[in-house]
Amino acid sequence: MKAGVLQPFFTNSALFILLVFAIGCSNKAMNLSQESSEIDSLIDQLSAGVPAFRTNYLPYLDSAIAGKKLNIKDKIRIFEYKAGAYNFHIKKPDSAEIYADSMLLILKGLSPENYPEEFTKAYLTNGDAHFTNQKYNEAYTFYYKARQNSSIKIDSCARKEYSYRVAMILYRQEKYMEAKDNFLQALRESQGCHDTRFIKYFREQELLNNIALSFYKAGITDSAQQYYQKALDFILANTQTNPENARFNEMAQGVIYGNLGDVLLKNGNRKGAADMFRKSVAINLRKGSDVNDAQFSYLKLATLFYENNQMDSLNLALTNIRSSLADFENKRASVQWHWLMWKYHDRKNHIEEAYKNLQHYFAEKEAYDAANKSVYEIDINKQLDIFERQRALQQAESNNKLKQVYLILFVVLLISVIFGAGILWYNWHQSRKNVKQLQLLNQKINEQNDHLEITVSELGKNAREKDNILKLVAHDLRTPVASIPTLVQLIFDEKDENQKTELLQVIRSSCNSSLNLINDILSTSTLSSKPMEKQNISIEAFIQDCENLVKVKVSEKKQKLIINNTAGNGIIRIDAEKMKRVISNLITNAVKFSPKGSTITYSIQRNNNNLLLSVSDQGMGIPAEIQSLVFDLNTSAKRKGTDGEKSYGLGLYICRQIVATHGGKIWLESEENEGTTFFIELPLEEDSAS
Repeated sequence: MKAGVLQPFFTNSALFILLVFAIGCSNKAMNLSQESSEIDSLIDQLSAGVPAFRTNYLPYLDSAIAGKKLNIKDKIRIFEYKAGAYNFHIKKPDSAEIYADSMLLILKGLSPENYPEEFTKAYLTNGDAHFTNQKYNEAYTFYYKARQNSSIKIDSCARKEYSYRVAMILYRQEKYMEAKDNFLQALRESQGCHDTRFIKYFREQELLNNIALSFYKAGITDSAQQYYQKALDFILANTQTNPENARFNEMAQGVIYGNLGDVLLKNGNRKGAADMFRKSVAINLRKGSDVNDAQFSYLKLATLFYENNQMDSLNLALTNIRSSLADFENKRASVQWHWLMWKYHDRKNHIEEAYKNLQHYFAEKEAYDAANKSVYEIDINKQLDIFERQRALQQAESNNKLKQVYLILFVVLLISVIFGAGILWYNWHQSRKNVKQLQLLNQKINEQNDHLEITVSELGKNAREKDNILKLVAHDLRTPVASIPTLVQLIFDEKDENQKTELLQVIRSSCNSSLNLINDILSTSTLSSKPMEKQNISIEAFIQDCENLVKVKVSEKKQKLIINNTAGNGIIRIDAEKMKRVISNLITNAVKFSPKGSTITYSIQRNNNNLLLSVSDQGMGIPAEIQSLVFDLNTSAKRKGTDGEKSYGLGLYICRQIVATHGGKIWLESEENEGTTFFIELPLEEDSAS
């Protein structure tokens, strides 16, 4: 790769200021009850030490509550605290999910009307754990349940927490203006929330920073700068009235300075941006401060040194950052550090060091991207596991029933054989004439047994195909169908008509996706059962029918379909409807995996006594390692199209089956990023060779 192609791999400063305080804040903000207990006091003492949080706080908590009789509220409070600790500080969201799920188990069978605060805490805590694990749809479902809970309808603190979390989801989904609106809503709701003074101050300055960051991400830098200034003014006012929070105020200012530097840099004020970055580094690049945020500010400052060709300053900055990374791990910052080290050595003509850092950059960036890839679809792994276990149980029950049927058939057959032998013995003694008739009867029975064996073999084959289809249903149909009852229940509970419309649109999308999959499955199941209906059809008529089937899809992506017919206008004898489905599937795939404005070529020609058809595209191509899998039923080679179109892996399997029933063959040639060509060769029957 040429130098200069790679770009710096960091975003603007962290979304949430000093999240190390989140557990303490979350506990207080979600403590909807005004009552205090021994457990509340214990957790408040632990939360007061959150900026210097250590994992030994959890064993201390377990020791402190050992032997105590805990009520429902105390148990929910403890599991909420532990889930927050694992989620925000220990960075083990899987463990956080376990504690969050335990909260729901504690409340199982209880009425939300009797425990509204506890149910709200359980829903929000589950949402936080799923959100950190990047399961955004599940997180939204839990947040929505919290919103529907009675306590959130009467308590502004709970409403603020809901709006805040929805804003986080929207921000991660890069819907920055919608995220900004929800952060503003949370800011308004915080005004009526009777939190402690510090918690109220912490959340409000955080929301001001998040609003500014949303504006910045949306490209509205003037509004971003305005809200950053509001956040600084807010912190300054708190510093004057609450000097005991001076250290926290200074750290919060350091984060905002780094964010403000991004705005100034984007507006072309490089000197002002550099000053802001320096302020941020000076405040937070030390133990006990927000070191990770300072590392990013230092990297931005180092990038300015590189762009200004200040190589000595760049070298010093990179040395200091490396020392900080050794004490405070920051994988995303490490990726950017290697990028800058590569650029530094490249400009210094240190070829070996430049290449070494470039290799580190690629390796760490790839690992970071893989570990932080956002997932915007519902995670069906757990649901699929449950479904597979249910299917295995059903299969076992079905096998038992089948064995019972076989046993009954065997007994019936045994009785029939005994009865037939008795008749044979009787007839043998009655008349030799009947012997000949009995031999003819036995011959017919043998023929029927042969037919029965063939039938049983076909049933076995059909059973295996149905198992594969069931796997497809489990993998691709379970999720959209399973989500519909939940969404319908949400519609019943929802009062807002706009929210209802949004949920109905989600249901419609799920139904359309499910219907497409069902149509493909039905087509697959009828391939072997529906007889071939060959007829004479002209080549030009066949080509025209195929073009009519796909021209709308081609035009939707502004692509061009070219048809080359060198076979003339002869007559071919085929099952026209099935073969048109084959060509339609191939051209539809070409449309799906090709960029907008590209060209698709459909060719038909004679090749000795065969008819050769081909469909070529200029799309993404098929990797060599999966080319042999694309025609398989339930293939693992499914990929999304260039516009994110979903694939179910049935189309090419159907094509292969139809071509095989015509006595032909189908194959492909492809190179990645160069396009793909599918070929079909059909034998010309003697009466169609004219």
